[in-house]
Amino acid sequence: MEFYTFSVTSANGYESLVAKELEALGIAKYSMGKGNVTFSGTQAEGLKVCLWSRVASKVLLRLFDFDIQQEKDVYRNARRYDWASLFDVRRTFAVDTVLSTGSFRNASYLSLVLKDAIVDTFREKTGSRPDIETSQPDIRINLYIERNHATVSLDMAGDSLHRRGYRIAHVEAPLKENAAAALLYRGGWEAVAKAGGSFVDPMCGSGTLVVEAAMMAAKIPSAFDRNYFCFKYWKKFRGDLWEELRKDALETIKANIAAVPHLFGYDYSTDAVTAARKNVSKAFSMYPELLKKVHIAKKEIHKLSIPAEAGDKPGFIAVNPPYGERLGEIEALRVLYADMGNIFKERFEGWKGIFITGDEELARKTGLKAYKVNKIYNGPIECISAAFSINTAYREEHTHELSESAQMFANRLAKNIKQFGKLARRQNVTSYRIYDADLPDYSAAIDFYEGKWMYLQEYAAPAFIDPAKTKRRVREMAQVLEQYVPKENIFIRRREKQKGANQYTKSGESEHLEIMQENGLKFYVNFYDYLDTGIFLDHRPVRKMIGDMSEGKKMLNLFAYTCTASVYAAAKGAESTTSVDTSSTYLDWGKKNFQLNGLDIKNYSFIKEDCIKFLQSTREKYDLIFIDPPTFSNSKSRDDIFDVQRDHRILLILASGCLAKGGSIIFSTNFRKFQLDESLSQQFEIKDITQESISFDFERNSRIHRCFFLSAPLLKM
Repeated sequence: MEFYTFSVTSANGYESLVAKELEALGIAKYSMGKGNVTFSGTQAEGLKVCLWSRVASKVLLRLFDFDIQQEKDVYRNARRYDWASLFDVRRTFAVDTVLSTGSFRNASYLSLVLKDAIVDTFREKTGSRPDIETSQPDIRINLYIERNHATVSLDMAGDSLHRRGYRIAHVEAPLKENAAAALLYRGGWEAVAKAGGSFVDPMCGSGTLVVEAAMMAAKIPSAFDRNYFCFKYWKKFRGDLWEELRKDALETIKANIAAVPHLFGYDYSTDAVTAARKNVSKAFSMYPELLKKVHIAKKEIHKLSIPAEAGDKPGFIAVNPPYGERLGEIEALRVLYADMGNIFKERFEGWKGIFITGDEELARKTGLKAYKVNKIYNGPIECISAAFSINTAYREEHTHELSESAQMFANRLAKNIKQFGKLARRQNVTSYRIYDADLPDYSAAIDFYEGKWMYLQEYAAPAFIDPAKTKRRVREMAQVLEQYVPKENIFIRRREKQKGANQYTKSGESEHLEIMQENGLKFYVNFYDYLDTGIFLDHRPVRKMIGDMSEGKKMLNLFAYTCTASVYAAAKGAESTTSVDTSSTYLDWGKKNFQLNGLDIKNYSFIKEDCIKFLQSTREKYDLIFIDPPTFSNSKSRDDIFDVQRDHRILLILASGCLAKGGSIIFSTNFRKFQLDESLSQQFEIKDITQESISFDFERNSRIHRCFFLSAPLLKM
């Protein structure tokens, strides 16, 4: 059985959705990068993704790759490939070039160079050449260049997979099909549909959300009725596999179509209603039973209510309202969004929903409490999606229960979320601290991850405080947090002074990992099993600093934990990274972080060793060393306990012996009483960079860590 490497591309931010689709298709091993998910699989698996993926843009089958310094390298390497083994000379072809980063700027010229190489190879081997066809070629070749590395692939579909084929009528500012699917995934429509809940889109436009929702509920593959695929002209294409996949899909549709709930699309525009009806008819012309359940009608949003056919089961609302200046005056839109939110809350009790908008101010005008907020791309337009749950009775009941002091906490939290949320959006930050013992009676740190999860770390109260009072305060804080995220997305831990091995012990056994984003990178976090989640949010500026300094350098990460700093360095072009930690669990976690960002772990080093012993034994030289030790540690690899105040001097002097000429060290510690040994000024030029390393969400607690930049060692041990 032959295996191939496939890269499934998508809009930035859709990668985790693509990964979940792959898992649902039985593809368990994959690597997530920026805008793509890569896996090794059979032809059948590649075809299955083409058929089923609702959010993917392309499925690329990797042919060969090479290092590139100049344009002629494309021609030279492409001439070595046997193009006649890929497709017949009688077929038409086209070349697309995508440039990510690096010194190359002219994609059209590089496409021409690759085209010439393909043509010349065919001429030499067959005496004739294939023709070029740019609109719908039989074969489409993709050239992707990132930095100085090029990858040449076969575009399996030949055209973006968002083009399902059903949209024959259009309206202004349509929602792309894969963006609509992503919206429905994130809002949880599949679960609502499975439970029998109906679907409503009150501003349906050309009907894209309604059609995608119906296809999901009926389990109709997104490309089931699409005719154009380049893989059909690939010489190794097996038509029997494709037909078998379609046969299985048809059986799945037959088994699910009867249980599809009612779906409703409304719009105030006659033209939009006409377009939506045409598209629905085109999409489901082969499914008369499904057509009867999809209702498109003209209706203004002010007349919106739960349709009688929906029954008593809670349903789902999805809406793509107008936003920005392109579709209307901003003041009128503020009124529209406010009315929309009020109507949903007043008339759709118990329903769930999601909306997309390109304007965050308008999103807030709805008054809907979003429990999940994501970036989402509609073509090139960056938007946000906000998932909400309408449960007015629950919200009012719990709001009235708050004590006077708890209401003070709720008010402070709301103020912080508004203030820090604004700063976070400006800096493209999606996980940040929103509260840190701002009120003495509510002594906890609360971190808000990805607009989805609240992580509450209770500071251990003094022994003289009544434990019952402490427990009540924690319950009240959790109750307030439920106004922002579902109860199951709130995690509570107690942070107290740790000793010895207790510092890194588990609190559970679930090993459940979620994904957070930071500065264009992704990291696994665990809210269930450890006191710390796998990433220290206060070190966000330090990680960025390391990334910015790392291009072309050899980087050493001591006490590497989950290797987040190493990921920054590798992603920014470090020549090498070496991550050292005594825990194989955390190093394995670090490897997953590398793979999550499309970084091949074979190219980087992960060493399980006590850091001081490593420094004493290694002969390697590094340009940049990051040291973030625990306050204390009794690693099994050491004969005694490491104490950062006592041992940092010898640690830094040993590190200086591993520095390359002109190298530097970034040293950080969370020990609040830390004092840097003054004698180190004889070995280093030292700059205290603590202030620069504190981000906006930790400024009110500037003692969260100390950070130093050490360079130009004068003494080598």
